[in-house]
Amino acid sequence: FFFSRPGLRILELGSGSGWLGLNLAAWYASASVTMSDLPEVLPVLQAQIDRVALTADHGVVAVALDWQALDPAVVSMQWDLVVGSDLLYSHQTACALAGVMAALARSPRAPRIVYAHVPGRNASVDASFRSIFANAGLGLTGLPWHHKEPEPEQAVAGDAEDEGEEGTPWLQDGGLFAEEDDSYRRSQPPNEILDVARLT
Repeated sequence: FFFSRPGLRILELGSGSGWLGLNLAAWYASASVTMSDLPEVLPVLQAQIDRVALTADHGVVAVALDWQALDPAVVSMQWDLVVGSDLLYSHQTACALAGVMAALARSPRAPRIVYAHVPGRNASVDASFRSIFANAGLGLTGLPWHHKEPEPEQAVAGDAEDEGEEGTPWLQDGGLFAEEDDSYRRSQPPNEILDVARLT
């Protein structure tokens, strides 16, 4: 019923290439979806929006949002839903994400905040992010979801832009996941969908 509300205003944090925000825009045509990331990421994000031919006329826009230097204009907008997915890859980003979510949760008309956590990026972050969020005044509650094991991966057109020869990360230094432990990640439970709310 939540998503059936007309004119739903959605903010995505850390949009990256935009897959989550673009899918939300496709699934919920009446929603207004604002995707956000660091200023240097916006050209990539805008290119993805242009690629699927979604524009502001479709209720889809991209804005710059630095979690460590929050734009009051973005934070103070009346969002209905704030989402993020797979964003915790260091203690610094965990603290920054908790900070921006806490700021959004303190707004007079606090939005619903939902975060999809992907275990296995960093063992120490997995062990501590709940306390980091609690220190920011936020509680995390797991939401039920139907997890389905993915089918074996097959090569598809377009994969070449994500990986180089023999599966080499497309970022030469490994990018955000340079310290990721593949064996640790494979041993982790399925992703978690978490409701984020102010502690009372």
